Amino acid sequence: MVTGAGLLAARPAWLAGPTMPVESPEIRTASATLSLVDAISKIESHLMAQGRLPSRLTDIGVPNTGIRYRVLDSTAFEVSLATPDTTVVLRSTDSIRVKTIDAIRVLQGRA
Repeated sequence: MVTGAGLLAARPAWLAGPTMPVESPEIRTASATLSLVDAISKIESHLMAQGRLPSRLTDIGVPNTGIRYRVLDSTAFEVSLATPDTTVVLRSTDSIRVKTIDAIRVLQGRA
């Protein structure tokens, strides 16, 4: 039992398996961008269905509690998500299509 506990504490590679590689800042930013695009999609769907912006992201099914949401006026808003390197900010007036394509290209290029 002591040996087993020691192995669990030490977590040798042959027991624990390989570790995940550390993602680059570009990958983290692209991932954050796609999370924000998903949130924007849900906000815009709510706006179209209800005629108003939601008061909170949790009300419309955005599970990522790290995403910040700020209403700018009755139809404009911004969402942001901090990464270890930067904070990604998207506004409802941004070209979401371009941002999505750019993020997907970055993620497709990861090794």
